[in-house]
Amino acid sequence: MAISQGRAPEDLVEQSGPAKAAELGITLQPNTSVLALNTDGKRLLTTRGPVHYGELVLALGARQRFRAFDGDAAPRITRLNHLAAYQRLRARLEGETRHVTIIGAGLIGVELAEDLTAGGHRVTVLDLGERPLDRLAPAPLGDELGRHLAAKGVDFRPGISLARVDPADGRLKVTLTNGCEIRTDEVISAMGLVPNTDLANRAGLVTNRGILASAQTMQTSDPHVYAVGDCAEIKGRSYFFIEPIRRMATTAAAALNGDCEPFEHRPAAIRVKTPSLPIMLCPPDRRLADLGRWTPHTVAEGQRNDFVSRGQLAGYALAGKAVSEHESLYRRVTGRVS
Repeated sequence: MAISQGRAPEDLVEQSGPAKAAELGITLQPNTSVLALNTDGKRLLTTRGPVHYGELVLALGARQRFRAFDGDAAPRITRLNHLAAYQRLRARLEGETRHVTIIGAGLIGVELAEDLTAGGHRVTVLDLGERPLDRLAPAPLGDELGRHLAAKGVDFRPGISLARVDPADGRLKVTLTNGCEIRTDEVISAMGLVPNTDLANRAGLVTNRGILASAQTMQTSDPHVYAVGDCAEIKGRSYFFIEPIRRMATTAAAALNGDCEPFEHRPAAIRVKTPSLPIMLCPPDRRLADLGRWTPHTVAEGQRNDFVSRGQLAGYALAGKAVSEHESLYRRVTGRVS
């Protein structure tokens, strides 16, 4: 949200690494890349030499989904996943109104679109779906969000993606999958996240989409190596939100202390940061997604859509003033879905 708020990239840094390390009483080894993990020898090979461990916690995070687009300017596509990438983008956006093309109308795509337009830029959003948040929200809510984004000036193009991107007189020429062309200044990929598993794969740890971890302890296939956060996969699920990641850390910390505090799967509660239309989503658990349907409710100045499965509330999607119902609905859902 820093673009719409007029905040500089340096304003986003709340605390330096050394200051946080001193506060926590830990040893920080900054500017160090891990090259390999030897689980037999319990040793990390880094750019500053070997690091031996007794127990190891992997918190490797995730990266933006990569797709190899065609075109000589494909390397110019921005994937916002860390402060350095954001700083480079902000430097190119400074000074005048720019046109930005966003690939993907999921959570990150719609939030970026609204923030960039609020910051004075023109935005085109491409998505293969029919409407914003097509995979997360019921159609009426996605349609309403689309109308709010259009009122902000966002040009949403459904059923279309980027085919190639080439340089064009100091700008970029984007060729779309329908053959149309647009001129733009920046292209941002917002196609979702992929857990970082390369280090674990090379070390021989068991992985699927993420690094497989026990819900009881967060231990991986090696009992001395734990995984938490975006890189972990628990019972076939990856979790990319702050609340479950905190609980993963609690589970790992308890296990390291010889205690037991298992990680519990809970339905996701997602706040979509689109100021023009406040949204709260609790998508149905995947095992129920094909066993129910969305049911709209009439509410004043907003939307409430319930996902009902086998006669029980299994999810919801709220917009506008209806987001005030989130806490009570979430208690109902979590009382029935484990």
